[in-house]
Amino acid sequence: DNLMKRFGAERVRGFMQWADIPEDQPIQHSWISKSIEQAQERVEAYYFDIRKRVLEYDAVVNKQRQAMYKQRDEILTADPATLREKIHQLVATEIGEFCKTYLVGERDEWDLDEVYRQALTIYPVPPEITPEVLDAQHNAEDIEVLLLKGALQAYDRKTEELGGPENMAQVERQVILQAMDSLWVRHLTDLDVLREGIGLQAIRQRDPLVEYKIEGFRMWQDLQNEIQSTLVRNIFRVEMARRQEQKVSNVREGQQMVDASSVRTNAPTSAPEPTRATNRPGRNDPCWCGSGKKYKHCHYESDQQDRQPVARTQTKSAPPSRRR
Repeated sequence: DNLMKRFGAERVRGFMQWADIPEDQPIQHSWISKSIEQAQERVEAYYFDIRKRVLEYDAVVNKQRQAMYKQRDEILTADPATLREKIHQLVATEIGEFCKTYLVGERDEWDLDEVYRQALTIYPVPPEITPEVLDAQHNAEDIEVLLLKGALQAYDRKTEELGGPENMAQVERQVILQAMDSLWVRHLTDLDVLREGIGLQAIRQRDPLVEYKIEGFRMWQDLQNEIQSTLVRNIFRVEMARRQEQKVSNVREGQQMVDASSVRTNAPTSAPEPTRATNRPGRNDPCWCGSGKKYKHCHYESDQQDRQPVARTQTKSAPPSRRR
């Protein structure tokens, strides 16, 4: 059978060929039974190694899953002051990142326009902060401080617009959890794709599991950075979404009012019956009913039938007979 073909000892195979034993004849011998038992142990060890390897791959995802759930629990249980401090830190980190990217080298090499555009992607920059104002600052640190100050002021205005710190904390939780959940699902899909192709690392004489751990950790760091970037940019757009919802609500209410008025206007009423003209139209004239057809093709025959009894009633009676 397949077990003996894959794991049978060479001496068993040689003995079977030498003895020329028919395939349907049972073989009963102690050392043959022992060889089969050893082959079964090899099979079990082989599949045990496979399961162990699968668990080692799953352990990488499991650690990341536990870390993600821990972060979610911290967001759900955090008070408004803690969330506020976390948002401030993330905003400062995000502003510092693009300032380090575009404010490097000599001052003539700075890309202040791109710095201003990056700031606009995060929060509504006030009119008093312009590329010219940024250029008037003494160094890159002053530019970063100015942009961070404008961001924190925009955050305070957003808090007031939403009704205070408690409402702002609820909005922050929703925005953070939404970003974490959506990006985490995509991250799991990327890990599955990575695992399918990581076995090719064995061709380069590298352990696929070690490479999977290294690449998985790099993807985890990218996930954290993307969550941070998405959160910082969405937290200042909450009011824009609310205004859009209000606009949609107003449009729906207006549409409902229009529909209601149209229903009242277009309510079914009894259609007025066509009035028959007193003067008889000609055969080729339009019919009196308003159908647009010629009279001879429409109500001509029915009118003729209606007139026959009238004509009979209007005929003069015959003179009385003179017979007595």
